[in-house]
Amino acid sequence: MGTRQSDSRRKFLKQSVQAAAATAVVPGTVLAQKQPRPDPIIINPKIDNLRVVCCHDPAMVTGKPTTYTTIAGQNEPVVVERVQANINAMAMKLAQKGTPKEAWETIYQKPANKEWSQVKVAIKANCKTLRNRNDPMNNPRLAVLDSICKGLNSIGIPFGSIILYDDDDEDATIYTSFLGNGLPSGIKVSRRNNELGGEKITAAIPAPYNRDGKCTKHIADGTIDILINVGMNKGHNSTWGNATITMKNHLGTFDPRPHETNRLFGINKSDAIIGGNPVRQQLCFVDSLYASRSGPSAIPDFWPNRLIMGTFSPVVDYLTIKKIREDVMGLSHSGSVVNRYLTEFGYSVGDVTDLVNVDPVPITTPKPQRRGHGTQLSLSLPKHLTNRPTVRFDLPTTIRPLLISVYSLQGKEIASIIPSVKEAARVEAHWDGRNQVGRVVGSGTYVVTVKQSGRAFSKQIHITR
Repeated sequence: MGTRQSDSRRKFLKQSVQAAAATAVVPGTVLAQKQPRPDPIIINPKIDNLRVVCCHDPAMVTGKPTTYTTIAGQNEPVVVERVQANINAMAMKLAQKGTPKEAWETIYQKPANKEWSQVKVAIKANCKTLRNRNDPMNNPRLAVLDSICKGLNSIGIPFGSIILYDDDDEDATIYTSFLGNGLPSGIKVSRRNNELGGEKITAAIPAPYNRDGKCTKHIADGTIDILINVGMNKGHNSTWGNATITMKNHLGTFDPRPHETNRLFGINKSDAIIGGNPVRQQLCFVDSLYASRSGPSAIPDFWPNRLIMGTFSPVVDYLTIKKIREDVMGLSHSGSVVNRYLTEFGYSVGDVTDLVNVDPVPITTPKPQRRGHGTQLSLSLPKHLTNRPTVRFDLPTTIRPLLISVYSLQGKEIASIIPSVKEAARVEAHWDGRNQVGRVVGSGTYVVTVKQSGRAFSKQIHITR
């Protein structure tokens, strides 16, 4: 794997020097591919295309949202500080640097003729618009978007040069009320055509599609220097392998949006997305704190508690599908389509191994509180589970939400449990001994963990079949 990446990198750098003038992006021009690129194209010479990092940390959320019909409701259980600390740790692991600032300076590449203060950034978020008061949504978490914006700002990019957008139907303006309250006040949130040129222009979509498409103007003409892709862990139809992640996210940058696999791959090879010198799309991020087994409009029904980051969209999607949607969530996908996520971009299945694990930022244990100041959370469990085991908590019912999870001794999440209020000072939860996909777990020792407001309590239980 390393040899192939190095050979491709040398080939890319040599061709880049020879064709620098031809590939330079001039604002106001339509990007059209005049010659084949190296295959695979190297997104960042300092970061392997195949390197994708993942952080699994159940403490990033404290429970399940009470509602999915508002952005505030979706974000209520998210522990902002933990998410943002973990994202910085992921950036350092991806870039293999010792500080967040060094990491972000490695991940992002600026044009040679600009200072960081002059760089323009667009963040393509996979949004779902509230069409009426009762519609559920599953949108990127505020803490994720805020952390990405702060990473850009830490290297000198002004907040005013950052645009958060989605397409005209599923636009990002639903985040407007959170500017200065969850998102930096200086960034712009936009329908695709408001802050990004006001129109769609023609851009070439290469093989295997081989047709022109209408693309958001400032993405296609080179006004935007850095493009960041924030996708969600959702399902879709078999056309795209039963999954909707970062590559599908960019269908919303183009019109029209037919359900064609060849168009999906062509768009993600286009100069509008990975053209320019340096390459435009420089970071791909998957918000998988919550996930949907079906989709694309389904509300979350699985809690992977994971964040994923890489530089090369097809590999990010492939590993998210194989290592999270399949291995963790127990789902199946269209293998013939999913394998094309690699083969269409110059890789084979054997080139890609696994996600790089990023250890969560350690939990800071709060100091014990004196009686009468705050609440005490206690966990009561039998040593051996019966057919309907009970988990009980003694705490005021106003202290919500709780995250209750069952793990194997190896740290793999087996199930998540929704608690119910039984009386004023008691919350109760039941687990029927089944995993996330409804299968009965085998005999053995398991760990039940309760998390609330940064505090964690665990106890081992034993199952005998």
